[in-house]
Amino acid sequence: MLRKRKKLLVLLIVLFPFISNAQSLEIPQDVNWKDTSVYLKYEQDILKCVQWLKDTPMTTLVNKRKAVNAFVLQWATGTPSFTAAIITDVVKFNEGELLFMYVAGWSSYVITTRDNDKMKSTIAGIDFALDFYLKHKDLFGKNKQADKLLKIKTKGKMESYIKKALSKR
Repeated sequence: MLRKRKKLLVLLIVLFPFISNAQSLEIPQDVNWKDTSVYLKYEQDILKCVQWLKDTPMTTLVNKRKAVNAFVLQWATGTPSFTAAIITDVVKFNEGELLFMYVAGWSSYVITTRDNDKMKSTIAGIDFALDFYLKHKDLFGKNKQADKLLKIKTKGKMESYIKKALSKR
C-alpha cells in the first residue's frame, strides 16, 4: 500500500506542471485582428499557445485546444510581419491537428528567429508537426503523409525535397 502511495505521489509531482500549464493558459479574447498593430503585441501569447499545444495531450481539454488552434491560426494568417509558408506540394496533412501543429511550429519559428525564410520555416513547421505525430501516433493511426515526411527527414533529405517542390512553383 505504501509503495502505491509513493508511486501516486511521484506521478502527481511529474504531471502537476502539465496540469497546471493546461489550466493556466489564457487566450486573449475580443482581439481586433483588423488592427495590424495587435499582431506584434500578441507574439508572446502565440509562443505560450504553441508551448501549450506541444505539452498538452491531444485528448485533454479538447475545446480549449480548438480555441488555442484558432488563435494561433488567426495570428499566422493575418500577421503583417511574416508571410505564412505552406508549400502545398510538401505540407499535405490530411489530419487537421497535424496541419495546426505545422502552423504552430512555423509561427514559433518566425517569432523567435525573426526569419521568414520559406525553407527554414517550412522545416520548423514540419518538424513540430512530426514530433507531435510521433508523440500521439496511437491516436492518429497510420498517416501516409506524416510517415512519408518522417522517412524523408530520417534520410536527411528534407531540404532537397522542399527545394524540389519550390522549383515547381
